[in-house]
Amino acid sequence: MAATWLLPEAVGVTRARELLYTGRELLPEEAVAWGLISGIADDVLEHSLKVAQQIANAAPIATRLTKAGLEQSANGWRHLCTGRHWRSP
Repeated sequence: MAATWLLPEAVGVTRARELLYTGRELLPEEAVAWGLISGIADDVLEHSLKVAQQIANAAPIATRLTKAGLEQSANGWRHLCTGRHWRSP
């Protein structure tokens, strides 16, 4: 159920239809090209720990504000799409 809502938002309606209608699995290289993932790693744990360390080393307030802004942006778009932002008279 979530795929029908989130996938078109992430990759566009045309690509989402192709994947959802056919059930085709997306190749890792396609996922990178479509912006669903940021990259492919041979050692996922090692790569994840490096990224986590970079985040931990970043300025904590700036990181917190960035996270909040991204969440607000995503939530605002979802509310706009569902019409929940409108108030009845």
